[in-house]
Amino acid sequence: MIYEKNLEALKMRRGDIYEYMVSHEDKCDNEIFKIEQAKNGEPIIVYNFEGMELILNSTYNPSKEAERFLKEEISMPDESILTMFGISNGSFAREFINKNSKTATCLIYEPSVDLFVKVFHSIDISDIIMSDKVLLVVKGINDELFNYSLSKLVQIHNVRTNKHIALPKYAELFRQDLEDVVITLNEQYDRITAESNTVTTYGRKTCVNSIFNMKYLRGCRSGRDYVGHFPEDMPVIIVSAGPSLEKNIDLLKEAKGKALILAVDTALPKVLRRGIKPDLTISVDYSKGWHHFTLEGTNEIPFIADIDTNHDILNLVKPKHVIFDSADSLVWSELFQKVGSDIWQIDEGGSVSTAAISHMMAWGFKRIILVGQDLALTGNKVHADEGVSDVNNLKWDTTYVKDAEGNDILTRKDYCIYIRWIEDMAYKYSDVDIIDATEGGAFKKNTRVMTLKEAIDAYCTKEYDVESLILGTKRLFEDKDFGLVLDALKSMKSNFVNLRKLLKEGAADCRKGSIMLSGGDFNVKELKRINAFIGKLDEKLMDSKEQIYLAKYVSNADVEFADDIYVEEEDDIKESIRMYNKSEEYYTKVADAIPDIVDIIDRCVTMLDKELATKEE
Repeated sequence: MIYEKNLEALKMRRGDIYEYMVSHEDKCDNEIFKIEQAKNGEPIIVYNFEGMELILNSTYNPSKEAERFLKEEISMPDESILTMFGISNGSFAREFINKNSKTATCLIYEPSVDLFVKVFHSIDISDIIMSDKVLLVVKGINDELFNYSLSKLVQIHNVRTNKHIALPKYAELFRQDLEDVVITLNEQYDRITAESNTVTTYGRKTCVNSIFNMKYLRGCRSGRDYVGHFPEDMPVIIVSAGPSLEKNIDLLKEAKGKALILAVDTALPKVLRRGIKPDLTISVDYSKGWHHFTLEGTNEIPFIADIDTNHDILNLVKPKHVIFDSADSLVWSELFQKVGSDIWQIDEGGSVSTAAISHMMAWGFKRIILVGQDLALTGNKVHADEGVSDVNNLKWDTTYVKDAEGNDILTRKDYCIYIRWIEDMAYKYSDVDIIDATEGGAFKKNTRVMTLKEAIDAYCTKEYDVESLILGTKRLFEDKDFGLVLDALKSMKSNFVNLRKLLKEGAADCRKGSIMLSGGDFNVKELKRINAFIGKLDEKLMDSKEQIYLAKYVSNADVEFADDIYVEEEDDIKESIRMYNKSEEYYTKVADAIPDIVDIIDRCVTMLDKELATKEE
């Protein structure tokens, strides 16, 4: 009866674990874990193997033990994540579910499939399986969900409030698994730190790019128009600049016309120097250097960009064919829709190579062949043709990962973020065949390893008119349609000016509210008015088409505001004063930034007006 009840819950909530349990019904006969009863009648788990016995729960009152153990965790703030190493008899997870009234999530990682199966057959955990507050991962069944879930759940606003616990006796029994989980957690927090540092360092640059890149909308193409545009059996080869590219770069000539060849910006000059003209290139970095784009013929290669791509590169290269394929701006989205197309926002993974993978997945390619995607210092090199003289004196933090043969290989710590991203994407989109034909570097789970020669022989067997396919979609914002871009820029300026006035009023109201409460003046009517105005202002900010430009330009203020947004004062009055002060500071910084953004818009409009005037002459 217990097994059937748990199984039904799995069927409704966790199909991946359900399929495993159905096909391994006989696995519950292991003698390593036994189910016994505590003094109060609750089930407990006993580990007994090779003379070692460990009782994983209180022998008197497991529920009381769970209550004491999770005393701090049951009051975690909204949006927080508790990673729980082990499910044990379920009492700890149940305590979290029943006592935590917030919108916190418990991500359980059970390191022993044998223990889980024994519990599943013997203890009713259907309420845990069914809970919206719980994500359940079991090693050996759905391991990849752990990394994927962390990448979605861990964000800048909850870094300070998240917690991690290992249940009693688990650290002793599963020490190596616990170390692996902690490494994975640290990688995720390193990712958040890197993203936060990048945003705060380059936020203004991305804002400038996202405005100035509107100059290059004339005659561009949209990545959305390529979805389903290519033959289903056509592979794409993504060429990155990892050290191993030197091994097989010349083989790309054999694939020309038999696959779409996409060279990322750092790899572009390397393939061009070998006489290989890629079908596409891509650059999405807001500060990428211009030296990758100086070779003759670069402007002939169709160029995938996004809203934040370094506009100086587009100005230098002046590509004949620009494909905009990702934008986080409602202004851009509405513009593309007005000319019968669309543009979306793509999770680009943090590097140009991961971005290339994501874009090709979005376009619908079902076979992606990776070349030069080492993500490691193969042969003490960071990139092809670029050696490192002393690996002990690098400017990056380093660590070790496994290569395809299971050997340790040196890599940069930030590369681990990209490795995990590729593994997560390959897990999420299991219908896409990702072939790692790098022939070196870090091993990436959920991909297939083979040589480039093997991949070409197996899958690059048909001829395609790749150029015609790429140029076969319509150009956008030509002739009169480009006037829509100018109108959008002028509308942005007007909206920013109006928004600045409201922000200054909001800052003044927040200051007034803080002073009132600090002095014990509880003028309820006035405080209600202030709160109502702030609520409408926040709503207007969130709904504003221009909000993303503000978020980029004042990224420091955004990060600071989100950093402790859910760290609440216990006293309601003190919490209100804290939020008034935070909001006043934020509104002031945003209002002060608007004149700079308006100036950028004016400069962009002036340049476009001059170009149009020159064209008419």
